[in-house]
Amino acid sequence: MTGYDGLDDRTAMICLEVPDYLVRKVKGGIDEPAHITVVYLGKISEPEYWRACHEAAQVADRHGELQGVMHGVDTFEPSDSSDGKRPVFVPAYIPGVGVIRRELEHLNASKHTDFTPHITLAYLEKGDPVPEPHPARPLTFTHLTVKRGDRYMRFPLEGISK
Repeated sequence: MTGYDGLDDRTAMICLEVPDYLVRKVKGGIDEPAHITVVYLGKISEPEYWRACHEAAQVADRHGELQGVMHGVDTFEPSDSSDGKRPVFVPAYIPGVGVIRRELEHLNASKHTDFTPHITLAYLEKGDPVPEPHPARPLTFTHLTVKRGDRYMRFPLEGISK
């Protein structure tokens, strides 16, 4: 996976899956399926994976479908977790996703505690140009996903806030 060094079949996250056809690819970009990470779980054991699935299912039960939009382009500062490269992303504006994040953030294994919903496009070397802003595209999320390696468990967002 380009841009995701160090990840393996134990690395997990809770995310919202974004259909790849909505995201304009950039040269040298990542090859991971498009998604918005709600919580990065890190490298977890099998029992921890099932606990995360249980918690994600409970949260999904309380929340309805999410709708929003993605557009533009932005970057984060390079860090150790990005191997000193500058992450470039499309911001995503999704009312209600912050509430879901707060309900799951106790599982967060990332040193980055700020939550900025986004779709990562690439990791840029120093001097690489930032891609053009991404056109606006509507987003609809009907489920919350727990991903560990190549395994996915999806939980419908069909709760009381629907």
